[in-house]
Amino acid sequence: MQEETKRSFIEELQALNEPTKRKVLIGATVVIMLIVAYLWLGYFNGLIAASSQAPVAAAQPTTAEEQQPQVQQPQADVAPPPALGVWQNVEQGMATIGGFFAGAFASFAHLVRIPGQYNISPSK
Repeated sequence: MQEETKRSFIEELQALNEPTKRKVLIGATVVIMLIVAYLWLGYFNGLIAASSQAPVAAAQPTTAEEQQPQVQQPQADVAPPPALGVWQNVEQGMATIGGFFAGAFASFAHLVRIPGQYNISPSK
């Protein structure tokens, strides 16, 4: 009679051939990256929603002497900036980062393209 030993998940992974191990590694990495990105975007969205919906508390006078009618100053027709969502913030951030790297690449390309001029003087 043969005794079958129950193998753990790690032992089963160790017994796989190399291409299968690589596929399992890539799949697990993708799943974990998606989970982290989902949690990060959810947290980021919560921050944006909380900051755009936070009420501004006005100080209320407490005594009758302090309660005087307030004259409202006319305000210019200036619309508040629109509240940006998560994707708009991500797009703006990626555009900023992309612009920085594009400028750095252009500077490096300029250095490569210019002819080198070297002044060689004989030693005295």
